[in-house]
Amino acid sequence: MDKEKECVVVNYKPVFPQLLIALLGCACVYFGHIASILLGLFLVGLSLLVQFGVKDYHLLDIYDDRLAIYDPNSGSVEETIPFSDIEEWNINRAKPYSLYLRLKDGRQILRETYQIAKVNKALRKYIDKKESIQLQKELNKNKKLTFRNPFKRRKKMEKVDIKKLYLDILKEQIENVYDDQSDKIKEAAEMICDTMTNNGVVQLFGFNHANEFVNELNFRAGGMAPYHGMSVSILDLEGEAPHAIISDGSIANDPSYIDKMLAHYKLDDRDMLIVVSKDASELFTLELAKRYKANGQKVIAVVNKKSYDVKATGDQGEKLLDIADMYLDMGSTRSDIAIKVDDLRVAQTSSTVANVLAQMLTAEVYNCFKERGLEAPVLLSANLKGADLHNNALTDVYMGRVR
Repeated sequence: MDKEKECVVVNYKPVFPQLLIALLGCACVYFGHIASILLGLFLVGLSLLVQFGVKDYHLLDIYDDRLAIYDPNSGSVEETIPFSDIEEWNINRAKPYSLYLRLKDGRQILRETYQIAKVNKALRKYIDKKESIQLQKELNKNKKLTFRNPFKRRKKMEKVDIKKLYLDILKEQIENVYDDQSDKIKEAAEMICDTMTNNGVVQLFGFNHANEFVNELNFRAGGMAPYHGMSVSILDLEGEAPHAIISDGSIANDPSYIDKMLAHYKLDDRDMLIVVSKDASELFTLELAKRYKANGQKVIAVVNKKSYDVKATGDQGEKLLDIADMYLDMGSTRSDIAIKVDDLRVAQTSSTVANVLAQMLTAEVYNCFKERGLEAPVLLSANLKGADLHNNALTDVYMGRVR
């Protein structure tokens, strides 16, 4: 049978209960008694309120192997989810009458609908034994009916606070990074703490947007002194590489410039490396990590795992996560696009989430020093009295290996 004919269409607004209430109201009016007339008018008025006051839109199409989620504003398909990707689902039969999904990639989806019985029947038929025993109450907070003025002309597109939409998506990704990687952040912090207490420097490297993670850690007030950022831009300043290959990024796939870059820094065998790359596809980045690892030094990779997995598929060569001692995940989507506006996908999240990840790492490194009974080498803001003296005392011991 054609799958389109098997589709269960789900809208937001109830249909049959509303009709039954209206018919019951008419029946009460028909009896002619004052009490029954008042009750009937109330029931008819209630059905009219639902008809004209509650916004309706196409919510879901449920097939026998997948469900399609529609954008309530544009009316187009927002996402198609195979049932095999659904880890857990739940129907909330109390207000706000919602469908909750938890996917295998960790995402949580909540959709409100008054056609809850139809959704429940369809999903029980197609997704066996995956119904959650716990309602996700925290996702149901502050959910209310959406009313419109029946005397105003209905707009085709409802106004959306797009900045709030982006903020909600970003908050969810940051919280997921914390929930999923707390133990790994602590493990990375212990590795960094070991290096710093051995008078080693944590060398940082990344191309383009990945360099934002480097800047987040490198010589920042409130951060640790023994961080040091390396950059290929120094080759441009010194005239040792053509400006064109640095500005267009093609140097990322030319590891022959690694020695020239490293020659500008005072490196030490006690150092370790944190290398940052969204999908870890740059040959320069891979070779740099191999150099450190071959020298017996620790390497931490910071990647966006979903992007990395796509790039790594089918690659028979050595990959960054094969070399690194461990990795931290930026936790963004593969396309790194947060929201859709007028059929265009806009606003990225990976850099922001990565910067928050960097600061969580700094906080955990500080905690590691504290647990070991040691004073953490925390830099002070230059606006504070005596900050220069304090910061110089922390960096001078490295004799030009930092800053």
